[in-house]
Amino acid sequence: MKSRVNNALLPARLFIFVSKQTTMEATGIKNEVSQIVSGLTDILSSRSQEELNAKPSAEEWSAAQIGEHLLKSYGVVETLNGSTITTDGPIDQKVGELESIFLNFEIKMESPEAILPSEGIIDKTWLISELTRRNTELAAAAGSLDLSLTCTDFAFPGIGGLTRYEWLRFIVVHTQRHLRQLQHVLSKQQVHN
Repeated sequence: MKSRVNNALLPARLFIFVSKQTTMEATGIKNEVSQIVSGLTDILSSRSQEELNAKPSAEEWSAAQIGEHLLKSYGVVETLNGSTITTDGPIDQKVGELESIFLNFEIKMESPEAILPSEGIIDKTWLISELTRRNTELAAAAGSLDLSLTCTDFAFPGIGGLTRYEWLRFIVVHTQRHLRQLQHVLSKQQVHN
């Protein structure tokens, strides 16, 4: 016997599929952001104030400066909560480009001035507290906002407008890049101790 499909139900089924997929993406990226920022916080928490602020050389950032730079970059949560427009195309269209930039460890990058770390001593307690607060804000945004929309308050330099999903992927790959830098800085300290 041939089964009959009720065409009137197709849009609802399609909507349910898209909603489930969007929910899975939101849950996945929320967990990924939360885990990587928590991992950063755990590493920084395990070191003393002095270790965090020790610079391996005059040209390199200390572990605390890396943490503060990332903290400032997590200010993107304001962009996530800002103005948006409907996205033309896939919500992850620019993820590959972001990954190819930030996960290319052969290139040295210059930080935008707005997210450069301070030069003085960075208080460990303050830094951990602020990273934890931002992590909570990022998780809330990832879990409650429509990640398919394109943010319009700030365009990524050289790439342009990003969807909320792409901004969250930026947080992940940017943090991965600096976790590698952090490991390098902390390993230099172990060699000198």
